[in-house]
Amino acid sequence: MTDAEDIFAFTSNPIGKEFLSWEPHENLERTQGFVHFLQENYNSGEPVQWGIELVEENRIIGITGFIDYLPGHNRSEIAFIMSPDYEGMGYMTEANTAVMQYGFETVGLHRIQAKAEVGNVGSQKVLEKIGMEKEGLLKHYLFQKGAYRDYYLYSKLSH
Repeated sequence: MTDAEDIFAFTSNPIGKEFLSWEPHENLERTQGFVHFLQENYNSGEPVQWGIELVEENRIIGITGFIDYLPGHNRSEIAFIMSPDYEGMGYMTEANTAVMQYGFETVGLHRIQAKAEVGNVGSQKVLEKIGMEKEGLLKHYLFQKGAYRDYYLYSKLSH
């Protein structure tokens, strides 16, 4: 919970959030609720999302990890967000490489997948750099911010 203010700093910032499926956090309480949710899932033993810490600044600059974990299918999805102040510096690629390794080696996942909105070239590049393969186009997959949005589906298998 001590990282909630760092997380609020980039989840409340509307800059660069046009591709998110959720609205920016409107107050610190919402971010604290999100952190509490992650802590509960972590304590239950589920693979979750984690903060990305910039060690030299002792600051959380992003979040990445697992959502939609389906243990019966040995599958999960990764989702991530980075502070706009640190985008394009390789931190998300480094963090997601570790997340993928954890998912395959520790959790025992067979499939890890991710979605990136068609216009979100930055996320697509991260997914390709960590070895994910573009499987196809999900047409009108989500209705958000007043419009249907198309997404690319990416995946990587354990073998």
